[in-house]
Amino acid sequence: MRFITNGPDIPSDIIKAQEEGKLIFFCGAGISIKLGLPDFNQLVDKVRNKLAVDKISIPAGESSKSNGQTKYYQPDLLLNNIARHLGPNSPDGHKKVKKTIIEELTIKPENNKADYGTHKAILSLSQHKDKYRLITTNVDHGFKDVADNLQIDAYPYLPPATPKDIKNPIHLHGIINTEDPNGDNLIFTTSDFGKAYLTDGRATKFITELLSAEFTILLIGYSLNDPILRYIVDELAYEDKLQNKIFTLTPQNDEQEWLYKGVTPITYDDNNNHCSLHESLIKWSAFAKSGKKGILLEHAQTDPATMRNSPETEHHVDWVCWAIENGDKETIQYFTKLDPPIEWLEVFTEKKILSSETNEQTNCVYTTTKPRSHYNLNTTQSILLRNWIKRHLNSRELFFILIKIGITELHPKFKDLVISALKDDNNKMSEDLKKTWELCLKLRNNPTTSHTLNEHTTDDEIINNIKPSLQIKKQGTTNNYKKNINLKNIFELYINDYYLWLTINHLKDKEEKLASLAFKLTDNLITIYQILELYDDANNSHRHRPSIDEHTHNDHQDKWGEIIGLTAQAWVALSKKNEGLAKSLIVIWQNQKYVIFRRLTLYAMTTDSNISSNKETLDYLLENDGQWLFNNEAKCETYNILEKRSHKLTKQQINKIALTILSNEDNQTEDIYWLLRNIKDNLDDKQNLPKEAIAFINEHDKQQDRQREEWEKRFLFNIESGWNDENISEKKLGQISSEELAKHVLSPRISKDELTNIKDSIISWLYSIQNHSAEAFFTKILSKLWEIKASEYAQQPIIYGNNLDSLDKAINTHQDLREKHFSEVIFR
Repeated sequence: MRFITNGPDIPSDIIKAQEEGKLIFFCGAGISIKLGLPDFNQLVDKVRNKLAVDKISIPAGESSKSNGQTKYYQPDLLLNNIARHLGPNSPDGHKKVKKTIIEELTIKPENNKADYGTHKAILSLSQHKDKYRLITTNVDHGFKDVADNLQIDAYPYLPPATPKDIKNPIHLHGIINTEDPNGDNLIFTTSDFGKAYLTDGRATKFITELLSAEFTILLIGYSLNDPILRYIVDELAYEDKLQNKIFTLTPQNDEQEWLYKGVTPITYDDNNNHCSLHESLIKWSAFAKSGKKGILLEHAQTDPATMRNSPETEHHVDWVCWAIENGDKETIQYFTKLDPPIEWLEVFTEKKILSSETNEQTNCVYTTTKPRSHYNLNTTQSILLRNWIKRHLNSRELFFILIKIGITELHPKFKDLVISALKDDNNKMSEDLKKTWELCLKLRNNPTTSHTLNEHTTDDEIINNIKPSLQIKKQGTTNNYKKNINLKNIFELYINDYYLWLTINHLKDKEEKLASLAFKLTDNLITIYQILELYDDANNSHRHRPSIDEHTHNDHQDKWGEIIGLTAQAWVALSKKNEGLAKSLIVIWQNQKYVIFRRLTLYAMTTDSNISSNKETLDYLLENDGQWLFNNEAKCETYNILEKRSHKLTKQQINKIALTILSNEDNQTEDIYWLLRNIKDNLDDKQNLPKEAIAFINEHDKQQDRQREEWEKRFLFNIESGWNDENISEKKLGQISSEELAKHVLSPRISKDELTNIKDSIISWLYSIQNHSAEAFFTKILSKLWEIKASEYAQQPIIYGNNLDSLDKAINTHQDLREKHFSEVIFR
């Protein structure tokens, strides 16, 4: 967690240890710089200068220059050599050195520039209840000066290093004291360190006990050459006793060397004399004083995106996340009562707060495709957070956040909340948002799919592998959807196309296997259309599969069409094996509200006449006052069953269906005509058709003839206006031979654009006539076109006979007349 921009990113475990009183702040000379006091290297220089010791024996390689300052690798040894130089074999030298140190490290009362901010912050951070978790190797009075009547423990009187015994701040290397004017108890030289860490070993014992206790240690204000590291840390690191218990706040360029010592570095930008370190400690202290509730009150009600837009506030986002991640039930309740912006959900996901890889039941709201590494909320807290999110179900922002996160499935308990909200009559949720949440309820991860299909593959494995999964589309941005939710742009229904292809084409013992899969395939199809209904696409089954029966129209069907076909095949296989079960499956189909299942039922009745009696079939066709006869989706199956079953109906039944068709005046005349015509064409005795129906058919035929003549005139007019050929304009279309018409069509005077216009006229003419004689005549025209102009339109002469199949080939071959709608018009 960062407390300022470019400051150290302090791990959450450290923050938590501080809050729980399990973090020991171990402070060195670096924290006293703001008091105007020197660090250890500067102190050595001051002692040398003050005592006029310019040249003494210093072991080679024990010092270097960096940024104009001397860096001593063994400052304690140097101080010891200075003492010996001043008073060989006597304590006088040590007294002089110690008194000089005391003078340099005593904070002068007149020093108004002394900044105690860092000391106040550390003292505050180290306090847990009535105890202080603070150890310093400094001897100055920085901590005593900021707290009245502060009790301290100092070398040589050190308490046991246990949680219950460490109560006061501890000066491990002694403290400047009027009762010790010569500084005999201050540890600075190698002789002092030898006594404290080797001879009497009090300091060593204390540190060893400290590392054995349940404490985490944070070093602040130490450099890599501090003697404490050489005497204690290096030895313990060598013996592998630190166990990631010691951390240090350090500049970035020292990171690797700290790692070598077995200390975990927490780095910061040191471009301004460690200012980022001091500022971070002060901010951390304010953060800790606020407590979780204070942090939430101050920052949780602000949109996190707003805070992240400013370097001054971006770290506040981490503060709120920490409070939630480490909060107890009361803290989470407080957060939810504040009703903060739902945008925090995205941040919590980013910080991996709400979910766990190991325990699905504790996932708070959803699962995603992104891995989660940890989870710190118990079930009660999760429920509280879900209640906060529930308040935002009426908000589009919540849904778009879930899209951005990349949700794949809602948590079961959160699903319950969504269901409850959708059932609430007082809920003012918009209709498109209701559909959105209904689709979210059906979100699920892709099933684990197999790429094999053999005799050992079970029915459940087959179904699971072709079962659809609803997903959020990964492409696009949420901003594109916010104004108007377009479900088709957001959700996609995924299916394992490859496994579906395997099932259709390479299923062993296919008929036997399909019979056993019939009911499960039906369940699967119901699931698909439940989802498609939310898409407003459940009534387009004719687009998914134009014909339930095998037909060339199905050549370009989509994957849902393939599942429809597979379900139909499964029913056929089941009907051959067990007619009773096949009838039971039809009952299930008939109880579904989706048109696709009516189409499947009609297909079954057409395929096997033993499945239903003529009366049952007729009653099914005439449901809802015969309106199903005119349903565009089921038109293909309706025509098929009329073609196959009409001749088996009694005269009374024919009369009933014909009169029902005629009574539906709200439907188009064309639809009524073709239904009646279909029945008539398939009757053995045409007279069984009611007179009203015959009269309707005859009148419609006459209208077609009149319309044909009108279009014939228009066609001839187009030819006349195109070529100004009076000979053609004087003739009727039926009097023009195909050779003569072709000759004029292929006249060198005709441009390609004009030829296209002629083609359009022919299409319009055929569309109006819709009879076999006109189609045959047009076939003759096409044939002659190819015969005369073969070199231009094809590689070799192509002459076709007078039948519709030949016409289809001609249309699909000719470069100018092969458009899809042309074929559809002719074969309507």
